[in-house]
Amino acid sequence: KQWYQRRVAVGTFFFFGLPEEEEEGDGVEKRISEVLQEVGVKPKLEAQRIGKKKTVSSTRPVRVCVSSSLIVQQILINARNLRNSERFKTVYLSPDRSPEQREARKELIASMKAKALAEPDKKFYIKDGEIHCAKRNQ
Repeated sequence: KQWYQRRVAVGTFFFFGLPEEEEEGDGVEKRISEVLQEVGVKPKLEAQRIGKKKTVSSTRPVRVCVSSSLIVQQILINARNLRNSERFKTVYLSPDRSPEQREARKELIASMKAKALAEPDKKFYIKDGEIHCAKRNQ
């Protein structure tokens, strides 16, 4: 748990869905900076792809470290702006979670999907670790 607390204190989060280039090298940090400009934040950062490349079309997540957890919070709050971006609408940001948090979130998502199947006229979402629902706009 100590190593995880240190990572959170530094400010770590993940990018998913950012396409890979053949010879990426340091280019990943440049591409992350472009995405963050779209979000409206321009911090100093360190970024690296994690995991092994499985197939040509697959994309690996990118671990991004910034100087503080407050910057991470600001980035994650503004990340919804990426949905409206033509270039980065397939890119998603996620906070760094401990293994216990990942497992709890996985169960929450499974529960939310079951509710969505049972009540298709409602829109379900997760906020503050709880499932909420709203009427779906027709």
